[in-house]
Amino acid sequence: MATLLATDGSTSTHYPENPPEWTLEELQAFVDGYIEELHGPGGVLGFCNEEGRLREMPVNAQASRTFGRAVVGPVLVLGDDEEA
Repeated sequence: MATLLATDGSTSTHYPENPPEWTLEELQAFVDGYIEELHGPGGVLGFCNEEGRLREMPVNAQASRTFGRAVVGPVLVLGDDEEA
């Protein structure tokens, strides 16, 4: 299971097509482009759009708090049982 943190503050739960692994294409679809890996406190792992700033995506306040840095665009946060 993974949680998608949208820039409007909403969240949604998603599952990989072939658990427990996510494909590159699945991750890219959630963040709308090339992925950048994010590491947060306590081993939290997430993915955002690598070109989010260049594409002027909105700030994701919830993801920024989670990862302790400014993050833009949608962010997919993987659960403990997920592999990327």
